[in-house]
Amino acid sequence: MLKKIIPFVLIALAAATQTSCGGSNGGEFSPAALDEIRKATEISIVVAVEPKGLLPLKASVQKILERVFTGLGLAISKDPDTFPSCRVRISGDAIGKSYWVDQGYQVTSYSGAKVKGDMVIAQTDNDKLKRSFSGRFDTPRDILFAIEDPLDAPFGEALQQSDFLPGIAGLVDSCWGREKALTGIAGLYDEALPLRGWRMSVLRSLEPFTDDKATETLRKILVRHVDALADPSADTAFDDCIVKLLEILVERNDRASRPVVILFRGKLLTYSHHGSWGDSKSYLQEVASRLK
Repeated sequence: MLKKIIPFVLIALAAATQTSCGGSNGGEFSPAALDEIRKATEISIVVAVEPKGLLPLKASVQKILERVFTGLGLAISKDPDTFPSCRVRISGDAIGKSYWVDQGYQVTSYSGAKVKGDMVIAQTDNDKLKRSFSGRFDTPRDILFAIEDPLDAPFGEALQQSDFLPGIAGLVDSCWGREKALTGIAGLYDEALPLRGWRMSVLRSLEPFTDDKATETLRKILVRHVDALADPSADTAFDDCIVKLLEILVERNDRASRPVVILFRGKLLTYSHHGSWGDSKSYLQEVASRLK
C-alpha cells in the first residue's frame, strides 16, 4: 500500500512513547504433559491476526517465533495440529490523528497503533499455558508523510513496545527452563533484527531474570557487540539499547563487565555519540568507574 508524501512545516519525528499493560497468566501443565514438551523435537506455530490484512505483522511474529524455537533445538512442523504448539492471536487498531500541512489544510494520518492478544503453549487441547499482552505506539507530534491506509499503521512498532516478547520468554522459561529461555531470547538480539525497538524488547525480556546465568547472558551480548563493532561512527555503535544494557549490568554490579566497557570506550575514542545519556565516551567512563 502506497503512502502519500506530504510536506510539512515541522518535519521532526517525535519519539514514540510506550504504553504497555502487563500480561496475565492462565492454565497449567500436568507433570506428564510438561515431560512430553521437554522431550519434543518439533513444534507447530499458528499465528492469527485481526484484521486479516495485517500480513507484515503476521510474518514478523512467525519469524520471531521460529527463531526462538529453533534456538531451543526444535524443528518447526508444517502440520498446524502438531503438539506441542505455540498459538498466537493478535488484534490491532490503527490510531489516526489530524495534522496541519503547510498548504493550510488538514490530513488524517494513521501514524499510531495499538495491539493486544494472547499466546498459548499447548501440549494437548487440555494442557496449556496462556499469557496475554498489549502495547501501543503513540502518534508523533509531527510527521514527514501521511499514512493513509489504516493497515499501514505502525503495528510492528506497537508490538515491539508491548509485553509480547517478555511473555514468550516467560512461557519458554516455564516449559523448557531458564537456560533455554535465556539462549532463545538472547539470540534474537544478534539476529537480523536491526530495529532498535526489537533489541530493546529483548533486553526487557531478559531483565526479569536476575540469576547469575542471566547476568552472564547479558554480559555476553555486550561482549559480542563490542567484538563485532566494525564502524564506531555508526548510529547502532552506541544507542539507547546499549545504554539500557549497561544500566542493567551496573544495577547488578557486574564487575566482570568492566574490561569490555573499557575496551568499548577505547573503540569509540575518536568518535562521539550524543543522546539522552550525554556523551558516549564520558558515559562509558562513568560506567567503568561504577563497576570497580
